[in-house]
Parts: sequence; C-alpha cells; structure tokens
Amino acid sequence: MLFFTPDLNEYMTGRGFYISMAELPGEVVVEEERLREAVLRAYENYDFHYQRQFVHSYLGACDGHATERIIRFIEGRK
Repeated sequence: MLFFTPDLNEYMTGRGFYISMAELPGEVVVEEERLREAVLRAYENYDFHYQRQFVHSYLGACDGHATERIIRFIEGRK
C-alpha cells in the first residue's frame, strides 16, 4: 500500500486528517519523482500484519453491504 499525496500540505492546512499519516499502513509520498522508488520499496517491504490491524481498527465495519443497507433504509421511509 502506498499513499501518493501531492496535495498533502494543502489538505493538512485546510481540512486536515483525522489520524496521523504515520499510522497509515504504507509510505506517504508527496513528490512525483520519488514515486517509482517508493513503489519498489512498498513491494519489497510490505507489512501485511500491520495492514490487517489497520483495516480492523479503521475499516472493521466495512462489510461490502453498505449500499444494500442504504436502499433498505430509503425504502423503509417511503
């Protein structure tokens, strides 16, 4: 996993991010010229265990059925 964020500084001074970028399960790359090397590093040094922990912590409720729940909710309000 790799996070290419050329607009990171603008985003952080405006809206911000609700978690620390250091917690993301992958390298954060701002400069395009560093992207190629970062992709190679990510491929060689990826921490699958940390990714699973991150997904469980931040995306644990994502089960692939959100659209179905929204449709049921909307249909129930008619």
